[in-house]
Amino acid sequence: MAEDIQYQQIIYIKSSKEKVWAALTEADTINKYYMCPILTMGKSEGEKISFGFKDQVFIEGKILKLKTNQIFSHSFKFIESHPEAKNDSSSIVTYEIIEEHGLLRLNLTHSGFKERNATYANITGGWPYILSNLKTYLETGKTLKE
Repeated sequence: MAEDIQYQQIIYIKSSKEKVWAALTEADTINKYYMCPILTMGKSEGEKISFGFKDQVFIEGKILKLKTNQIFSHSFKFIESHPEAKNDSSSIVTYEIIEEHGLLRLNLTHSGFKERNATYANITGGWPYILSNLKTYLETGKTLKE
């Protein structure tokens, strides 16, 4: 059996666990740095998460794990934003917040790929921007475009 392919990125953020957690789970903050607005943000495992604009859902999934200030995981599937990815299987996004030697580390793992498909190609370009924008916002109060 072939191993899953995954994308990983680690960033260090000068912030608190609570502020990073809020930036990952609260719509008002997510909308400041993410590439498209959040439409639905569940508060419990099994609830829906979706991103897009008004009636256009670009990304949707379900919350898989919530451990406050530590781990947030959800499924991920492109819907309307990337037609080339419409037949790709759902994947999994996992954020881990870790305090280490007086520093705050955010680990992002986007997993569940059986091949480097259209979804994989898109997320490898999107995550560096999203995480850089998140770091900039939390450290300065402004996004990369401000």
